[in-house]
Amino acid sequence: MRLASGSKEKNRQHSADLLLLQNLLSCQPGTSPFTLIQDSVVQSARPLLWHYLRNTEASKSTTIFVSFETYSLPLEVTSFIKGRRKSSDDIRREIIAAASKSQSKKILLVIDTLHPLCSLSAPFSLATYLSSLLSLSPVLSLVAIYHLDIPLLVHDPSLLRDSLGSARSRPNNRDEASLIPPNPYEPSPLTILTYLSTTIFTVHSFRQALAQNMAYHRSLPTPIFGVEEEKDGVMTPLLTSSADDGFVLHMEHRRKSGRVGANARFWMPYIPSLSPSQPASGDKPMMLSEHPLFKSAAIATPSETPVEGQTAEDEGGTFNLELTERQRRAREGVVLPYFDAQKGDGVGQGGRILYDMGIEDDFDEEEDEM
Repeated sequence: MRLASGSKEKNRQHSADLLLLQNLLSCQPGTSPFTLIQDSVVQSARPLLWHYLRNTEASKSTTIFVSFETYSLPLEVTSFIKGRRKSSDDIRREIIAAASKSQSKKILLVIDTLHPLCSLSAPFSLATYLSSLLSLSPVLSLVAIYHLDIPLLVHDPSLLRDSLGSARSRPNNRDEASLIPPNPYEPSPLTILTYLSTTIFTVHSFRQALAQNMAYHRSLPTPIFGVEEEKDGVMTPLLTSSADDGFVLHMEHRRKSGRVGANARFWMPYIPSLSPSQPASGDKPMMLSEHPLFKSAAIATPSETPVEGQTAEDEGGTFNLELTERQRRAREGVVLPYFDAQKGDGVGQGGRILYDMGIEDDFDEEEDEM
C-alpha cells in the first residue's frame, strides 16, 4: 500500500514539474519574471532558446531579442536589437521603445549573453539595470544566458567609457592596460544573477549524463568532461551530444518567498514539434528519470558477461579475475582442513584440532598431550 502511494505521489510530482516547465517555456505572466540560463562550451543554451522563440511565435507574442553574439535569427522575432558597440543606456532606450509598441499580452525579452553587461564596472549596477528592465511591463519576461566557461573581464572606466562603447572610445595603444581585477569585497555577477533570478536553467550534454549515470550504477568515480578535465589544449571532450540525442535540462524554480519550489531534471529535444502532423513521440520533454536509458540500470550499464576475446584491460581492470577450467578443477579438488576436522565416529569427536609438529616445535608431554 505504501509503495502504491509513493508511486502516485511521484507521478503527481512529475506531472507538476512538466506543467511548470511548459508554463515557463510559454512565458506565462507571473510564472518567472527573470529566467537565467547557464550553459558551457560542452552544451550550448541555443536549443533551449529555440524552444522559447517557437512557443512565443506560436502564441503570437512580442519577442525582443538583444544580440551581442548573434548575427541573424532563423526564427522571426518582433524586434532585433544589436547590442555590440552600444552603451547600456542606448540598449535600454531601444528596449523601452520596442516594448511600448507591443499590444500582446506577453512580452519575451531575450539577452543572448550577459557577459558584456557583467563586465561593466562602477558606477554601473547590474542588479539595478536588470530591475529597470523588468519594471517596464508587468507581462514582460526576461530570459538571459550566462556562459559558465567564459571568464569575466572588468573594464577600466578611465580607459573605456563603456565596455559596449564605440570604437573611438577604445585606447589607441593596444599595449595599454584596459582591464582591472574585480573587487574582492563585492559579490560576483553570477552571485547577483542567481539571487535575482526566479528560475535557473542549466543545460548539460545528454551523452555525458548517460556516462555519469552508468558510472553511478557501477559504483565508479563520476567522470568529468570539458574544462574540468584540466587538460592542456582540451576545450570540448569527444563525448558530445548530437541533434538526435537531445540535451538535459536542470530546473530550479523559486517561489515568491525565495524558497526553492521545484528542482528537477528533464530530457529536452533539440527541435520542438509545432505541427500536429509531426509524430509526438520523442518530440516532447520528459523527466530524465523516465527516459528509456535511465529507467533501468541494466539498460544503461553494459552486460557483465565477458565477451570472447576481451581482456581485463578492456573491462577497466589491471588483472584478470577469471579462472581457467584447469584452475577451477584444481580448486574444487582441494580438501580444506576444517572439512577433515569435522569427521568423527563417536560423540564429541567432531571439531578436532589437526596440527602437524614441526622441527622447531618443543613438545612437552605434560602440557601438550591432549
